[in-house]
Amino acid sequence: MSRIDYGDWNGPDWGLEAGRWLARVKATMTSAKGRQSLERLSAALALYEPRRLLKDRLVNESGEACALGVLAAPHLKQWYELDEADASDIADWAEEHLSVSFTFAWLIQEANDETFGDCTPEERYTQMSGWAFQWLAQPEEAYQRYKKAHLP
Repeated sequence: MSRIDYGDWNGPDWGLEAGRWLARVKATMTSAKGRQSLERLSAALALYEPRRLLKDRLVNESGEACALGVLAAPHLKQWYELDEADASDIADWAEEHLSVSFTFAWLIQEANDETFGDCTPEERYTQMSGWAFQWLAQPEEAYQRYKKAHLP
């Protein structure tokens, strides 16, 4: 079961909600804090062994994790309590404990579980590493790709 729930995006005000969300995405991913968070994610992924990422789960008994779980490795014991939580609860926890924004934590989960959800764990690791690099190297292009994928 996916952690991602888009909520009111299918409601009557979906255009307004989508516009607000896209503005948050752009502001988050191009801000100094967002870029610093991307650098931390890239560094954590580069050091992570095994080079495979879980889907729809923060961490398993073997210590394998999703991309956000890799970033949260020092707090891994607390993650076991959140393993069945939805993306919003996890993003709230990440904002408080990892010094990343809610939006950043949501985007990592969305990319890990939805964008690269059909990949093998090894492919997901490669794709998430590339995702973080693209946002760092070409933020405007990465934003335009994200926007195109999320608007009809």
